[in-house]
Amino acid sequence: MPQGKNTTKSKPIKAITLTFLSFVLLYLGSDAYMTAKQRLAERSKEKETALVKSVPPIPKVIPPVVNKQPKHAMGIITLTADAYGHFRGKVLINNISMPFLVDTGATKTVIPEEMAKKANLPFGKKVATNTAGGKVFAHQTQIDTFNIQGVQINKLEAQINPHLHEVLIGMNTLKYFNMTLKGPHLTLVSNDEHIVSAAAIESAEQEVKIEKKESVIIKRKVCDNNNVCRTVFSDF
Repeated sequence: MPQGKNTTKSKPIKAITLTFLSFVLLYLGSDAYMTAKQRLAERSKEKETALVKSVPPIPKVIPPVVNKQPKHAMGIITLTADAYGHFRGKVLINNISMPFLVDTGATKTVIPEEMAKKANLPFGKKVATNTAGGKVFAHQTQIDTFNIQGVQINKLEAQINPHLHEVLIGMNTLKYFNMTLKGPHLTLVSNDEHIVSAAAIESAEQEVKIEKKESVIIKRKVCDNNNVCRTVFSDF
């Protein structure tokens, strides 16, 4: 009988001991799990840091500044006849304003000598030319810019005459236009790549400014619906 009582008393002690050991093991297991999780997080962070350092920097690409060069643009000139039926107006020769007369009977465009000096035109070879007043001598020259109503011809061949008081626009200039005469109005429409419009001239003088943008690598964490995350590197 005494032995049976001892056996009965030992059962609660064993149960308490087992419960205690379970708590100890649970605590130790939880601590080990947290330690392992922390170490895993640290290693993952170290790998991400090493990956960021290993990614080569994206080179900065700066687009070149582009200058627009005009080639050909439609130009239209409208002239109205005066009381004598002549078509006159103002022309800019090398940016110097001069009066002109359209002369379809003239082979070359001719510039008065005094006006040619104001426009700094070169006095080239002396040549004989036939005019309504007889044979005269003129100098060959070249006009950098010949501009009428915003329509411009570049590098125009011409002559310098000492006997004129206004510019005669001859056929070597008029050949760059299609001419239409309707009543007192003469319309000249450009038909050659030597002609550029005022809008094209203005755009050629302006540089296209391109904003310089530096590339910066950004690290982002992206997770899907299953809470599976990944690290993404991008420059936007």
